[in-house]
Amino acid sequence: MTESLHTLGHFRCTSCGHIAVGISLQTAEQLVDEANAFAATTGDKRRHETSRYLSCQGCGAPAAAFVKADPAEAAATAEMQYLVAPDGFDPSL
Repeated sequence: MTESLHTLGHFRCTSCGHIAVGISLQTAEQLVDEANAFAATTGDKRRHETSRYLSCQGCGAPAAAFVKADPAEAAATAEMQYLVAPDGFDPSL
């Protein structure tokens, strides 16, 4: 992806507590396009889909189940997953 990925803060799943980094749908689509373009150069037939960014990668709950979280809630060694920020999220908060 680009040198600096624009993120919208941290979010916590209200179902399982998983922490994710919020991104816009447009950013998710760019990530998918770039992953698929790279896979094509390696002969990998698998396709990445935008849907992977629309739900919790911990329990499968929809993005709507996420609430704003403090970055300190994420473990320092955790690999952060991206999530399309929940509908109605105000990035100015």
